[in-house]
Amino acid sequence: MHVLLADDQAKVRSALRLVLEQQPGVSILGEAVDATGLLDWVRAVCPDVVLLDWELPGLKADSLLPTLRQLCPHLKVIALSGRPEARQAALAAGADAFVSKGDPPEQLLALHPYDISPERQSDGRPSVEKARELIDRAHREGSLRFEWVHRRMDGQDFLAEVLLTAIPLHGRQILHVSLRDITERKRAEKELREREAQYRSIFESTSDALLIFDLDGTIVEANRAACRMYGYTYEELIGLSGKDIVHPDYYHLFEDYKRQIKAGGRFNAQSVDLRKDGSAINVEVHGASFGYKGRPHLLAVVRDVTERVRARQMLEQRVEERTRQLSTLLEVSRNVASTLELKPLLGLILDQLKVVVDYDGAAVMALEGEDLTTLAYRGPIPQEKALQLRFPLERARVNREVIHRREPVIIPNVWGDAPLARAFQETAGGRFETTFGYIRSWMGIPLMVKERVIGMLTLDHSEPNYYWPQQAELALAFANQAAVAIENAHLFEAEQRRVEQFRVINELGQHISSVLDLDELLGAVVHLVKETFSYYNVNIFLVDTKTNELVLKAGAGGYITGAPSLGDRLKIGEEGILGWIAATGEPLLVNDVSREPRYYATPTLPYTRAELGVPIKVRGQVVGTLDVQSTELNAFDQDDLITLQTIADQIGVAIENARLFAETERAAAAAERSRLARDLHDAVTQTLFSASLIAEVLPRIWERNPEEGQRRLEELRQLTRGALAEMRTLLLELRPAALTETNLGDLLRQLAEAITGRARVPVTVTVEGKRSLPSEVQVALYRIAQEALNNVAKHAGASQASVSLHCQPEAVKLCIRDDGRGFDLESVPPESLGLGIMRERAEAIGATLVVSSEIGRGTEVVVVWKDRVGGKQR
Repeated sequence: MHVLLADDQAKVRSALRLVLEQQPGVSILGEAVDATGLLDWVRAVCPDVVLLDWELPGLKADSLLPTLRQLCPHLKVIALSGRPEARQAALAAGADAFVSKGDPPEQLLALHPYDISPERQSDGRPSVEKARELIDRAHREGSLRFEWVHRRMDGQDFLAEVLLTAIPLHGRQILHVSLRDITERKRAEKELREREAQYRSIFESTSDALLIFDLDGTIVEANRAACRMYGYTYEELIGLSGKDIVHPDYYHLFEDYKRQIKAGGRFNAQSVDLRKDGSAINVEVHGASFGYKGRPHLLAVVRDVTERVRARQMLEQRVEERTRQLSTLLEVSRNVASTLELKPLLGLILDQLKVVVDYDGAAVMALEGEDLTTLAYRGPIPQEKALQLRFPLERARVNREVIHRREPVIIPNVWGDAPLARAFQETAGGRFETTFGYIRSWMGIPLMVKERVIGMLTLDHSEPNYYWPQQAELALAFANQAAVAIENAHLFEAEQRRVEQFRVINELGQHISSVLDLDELLGAVVHLVKETFSYYNVNIFLVDTKTNELVLKAGAGGYITGAPSLGDRLKIGEEGILGWIAATGEPLLVNDVSREPRYYATPTLPYTRAELGVPIKVRGQVVGTLDVQSTELNAFDQDDLITLQTIADQIGVAIENARLFAETERAAAAAERSRLARDLHDAVTQTLFSASLIAEVLPRIWERNPEEGQRRLEELRQLTRGALAEMRTLLLELRPAALTETNLGDLLRQLAEAITGRARVPVTVTVEGKRSLPSEVQVALYRIAQEALNNVAKHAGASQASVSLHCQPEAVKLCIRDDGRGFDLESVPPESLGLGIMRERAEAIGATLVVSSEIGRGTEVVVVWKDRVGGKQR
């Protein structure tokens, strides 16, 4: 036997050499001190045995031992270590045997197998007898592997795997012994068997199908659940290909399963498999790699999810159906919300309701107090008859149930004997078998807005048991939208009425501000109110304080004579509703005149059913009444009363305005006469008085000094011309239209002559260009020039003044200058010297006004008006 020593300790190598050289047939080929040297020796001599220090420098057991055996296939490796605990690692890495360096050397040599074995082996046979038998057998067969119980020096037994190999050596056949401690392996195998038993128990007891495939996809193992799921016996299932139990449409998933698991991944998918009888099952498959019988396999955990898939499909179907229903409901709701006019809306609601829930007959009913009235109907009952149907809740128990419950009520068969069916029959009464004879099933849906019931929808069908809860749910959702639409339509209708009321009030206000003739105004009011609100009759009475009577001043509509009898009288406090209103000053709303004792029937208005009257007041005193009448019961509400009272208040304002206008005209005329008298006194009278004095002394002055007489004569001439100009100006004031008929330049010259005559201040007038002006612009420029020249005459102390007018196609500029004493603009209030009036006149025509003045330097007033229409358009 050729041995190679591999240890980095020289004394260990020496001791091993000494012991081994004493044994016949053993030769030491060499020594190595590290892993590299060991490889070199093995390549060179290929020994039979290597005694390998397990702590040899450079040793990497997982790569070194395979390399050694690759170089020498028959090589046996005995691992040596000073650490007994290294035994397991060495044997696991591939060492054929392990010897602790702490054991005495003689343990390696000169011992028989039965010397290091217990007396008997695990099968009960004596170790000596069995060892000799196995040794003889190994010599005969050349090689023998078996398990043997050995005993350590400390007396502890361990199970070893022994390989005896016959080797010829120097003409002899010896046995090479390879020993491996398999105690741990046996323990692991036992645990594995126990674990396999546990796994088998789990494998068989799980409710999911478990299938084990080889790498080709053939079933090699299956549990009972798999057999039940697929309908095969265990023997039938084993050996089938995976494709034999997979639906052809899902073969690709099986191929994906194999590919992913072989690649070390996991697999999760839903598939469709086939039972033995060909029926399909929906399955959920989870796959993973799996070691089975020492070789890689594919594990599949298969769960039958057919019921879950069916449930999901049913749910999806229901969701799809529900989505379609909700989409329809949404579209219907949009359609219902698209109109705000009540009458078309009610018909649209019933038409769209049929899209959501079918019916043979349906109605929209409004809750009015304790009664339900039919607003709209679709069905076999004639429209006129259906719209006359009215159900008092006290007697209509079925309808009352819907209103009180605030939820849908279904009667599967109105001809049945259920409590609600009997209630329906009682409500229908004698019409059950006639008018309502076609009805078999019925459903009532409440119409609610903000938890307030405003009515209900009724649906009926000629088939019994036609309506069911899901339809009721849809109908209720629709009814909620319809109720909001109806409420919005009511609000819109009321708002439209209010808009009309406001329009009438506004239009009446315009009449009041533009019409000062009271009779004309009252006639316009009654016709406006009647045409807007379609009243049967509208009239206005005014109080005659002398006779304490109401006198008819205006009326519109309703009269069988075709026209009101203006001048008709009612005694205040004694005759009719209006007499009471005039006496008390309070309004009165009567929605049924037949029940009102104060109502005074008028032969010319025979169809009055409701009447509303309000007082017309001025400064708290009743001066008249405004009255409207209708041919319908319950025609008026509080909004009508408020509107009518507002109109009456405006009429009162109009009456007061007419009175004030008359007084204003009288006062204005008196004020104008006073102003003309004052202007005549201040201007013409003073000028003529001065002229008469000069004329009286002029002859004597002429006799003494002809030159002085000549000068005084010129002064007399100026005074008389000024007086003439003043008179012309006053005549213009008496006839304002002349201000727009006369050329502006001529008007300015006349003003200049008047000022020159009055104040003895020469005023020159310059006019450049010529163009026509809007009347309001010409009047404003004239008044500004008049005010400025009056300031020159009264305040300036000027020696001369000038007026210039420059006319261009796009603008007009007016300038008034004087060389008087001037003033400080900052110290003079804006309203002084007529400056505020001049600015207001300029702003009224869109002109700019600039006043410039300095003390001792005179004053200049400049007005510039620009033609915003443009000269090009003139």
